[in-house]
Amino acid sequence: MQPLPNPATNGPIPNNGPFLALFFGTFMAAPLGALSIPLFVTGTEYLRRTMLTGGLRTAWTIVVTTAAAVEVIFLGIFLNSAFFGLIGPKQHEWVMLVTSAGFIGTGIAMAAVITAASRAARQRAAVP
Repeated sequence: MQPLPNPATNGPIPNNGPFLALFFGTFMAAPLGALSIPLFVTGTEYLRRTMLTGGLRTAWTIVVTTAAAVEVIFLGIFLNSAFFGLIGPKQHEWVMLVTSAGFIGTGIAMAAVITAASRAARQRAAVP
């Protein structure tokens, strides 16, 4: 199998694997943290303001912990495969598909917890 040509130089793409992995890993970790931390803080604050206790706060904590775990797994797989080559070329599609499903699933679960909290707060406010 021939290496992919570099469109800028019309030669082979240089193998800067570990450096590029560290660069792109950092490039991906920053937005993940920048999105996750404010989401956790605002969701927690919203649940505190609605004065809900018990199940929804527990569900929120579990969902946020799961989301953080998916992010760590994603970055770990990416960096591990780039540095040590433990994932073959054909396996990257499946790894990205599975981690994408994890991101989508945790996003849906977060939206469900916030929606349930909103409905419970409205029902409680409607009761005289």
